[in-house]
Amino acid sequence: MYINSRLLKSSRFIWQLRSITNSYGNNKQLTEAVSFIAIHLRNKQLVRISGPGSFIYLQSLLTNDMRKLLLPKYAEQSSSSDSRNQLNPVIYSFLLSAVGKVLCDLFVYRGRFITAECSDYESDGEFVLEVDKSLATAVKRLLLSYNVNKNIKVELADDLNLWAILPASLLNKHYSADTIDETLRPIDSDDLKLVADPRIGSKYFGYRFITRLGGSSLKDLGPYIKCQSNHERIRLIEGQITDYIRLKYQLGLAEGHNDVKSGFYFPFELNGDFINAISLDKGLYTSEEKTIKIYSTQPIKQRVFPIEFSCQNHTLRRISPAPNTLIYSVNDRRKVGQLHRRIGRFGIASLTIPLTSNNIPRDIVTQDLYHNDTGLKLRASIPIWWPKNFDQIYLNVPKYPECLFNFDNQNSHVQLT
Repeated sequence: MYINSRLLKSSRFIWQLRSITNSYGNNKQLTEAVSFIAIHLRNKQLVRISGPGSFIYLQSLLTNDMRKLLLPKYAEQSSSSDSRNQLNPVIYSFLLSAVGKVLCDLFVYRGRFITAECSDYESDGEFVLEVDKSLATAVKRLLLSYNVNKNIKVELADDLNLWAILPASLLNKHYSADTIDETLRPIDSDDLKLVADPRIGSKYFGYRFITRLGGSSLKDLGPYIKCQSNHERIRLIEGQITDYIRLKYQLGLAEGHNDVKSGFYFPFELNGDFINAISLDKGLYTSEEKTIKIYSTQPIKQRVFPIEFSCQNHTLRRISPAPNTLIYSVNDRRKVGQLHRRIGRFGIASLTIPLTSNNIPRDIVTQDLYHNDTGLKLRASIPIWWPKNFDQIYLNVPKYPECLFNFDNQNSHVQLT
């Protein structure tokens, strides 16, 4: 009996010691500085679109649903966990050609003087497009060519600065992100916008930060990031554009003119259904019928995959694989795809998903691949944010609306005959 009581007292002491240790660890986390990487995206250009009917104008051109920017019930359909049950300050979309192929990809930010009333959908509004800098002039010219009524104003928004805010854990493999809260509260105003990445969320690709008339240097961003963080101490470090591109390739994201070659790929081949860039319920837009046709002929036989070369960086500097070159399978010497771009050992490639005789997809990541021009070996991988059945289209069955631009069918101003 005496021994049992001593054991009981010692066990109580151990549990008390554990609780004290855990509470000390939690307090330490509260005072630990959280690191963020700020990257000035100078390879991007912001374009402002304003004027009566600007909402309808963009709704009839883009693959994504502009109503997600204005009404919560459409924002809830977003695949990003950061955007559920609230308005989306930004969406990601494609601009298609007449034959249904992607001309360019872009981000659309909600601007000023936007109203969500159905009776006022032609009121004056403003949207900001984020496009690749090398395509900004061409996109502006294309948008003006679609403006038949001459009531839309398209101009370069040189008064805005664009940054990518990435948690340091995304760029440092030895950094533990499980014990530290790296989320930032969003900002949605006329002069400042801090929003989670609309494609795969802030957990994997951080935030985008737009500032007006300021914010061109790193020291201007610190107070805003500190106010939106849950920690008292933050460390803001300026990163390079190569850090952004490397992480983008590791996640298997194709973005910008270097990755998305104009007029070569259909939206689903660029994983548009995975990154929340396509809406099947919005109604008519440019080449909408071609997109629906591809949707009805599943499975998708080609997608963009992240790839990694098996050699060292110094070998890649000596033998540099050129972009838009072929990739073959080691086993059967068969062409399986094309290299888009790379930075160091990491890159992205359009690869054909192999099928068996029963049209059952085989795993492309189990195959040994090599670059045709250089003979360098490489492997494809499946990003952690992808759905399980990546050969299928990751979208719900379309429910076509009665009216293309109506927010509420009960208040419809267009009568169907």
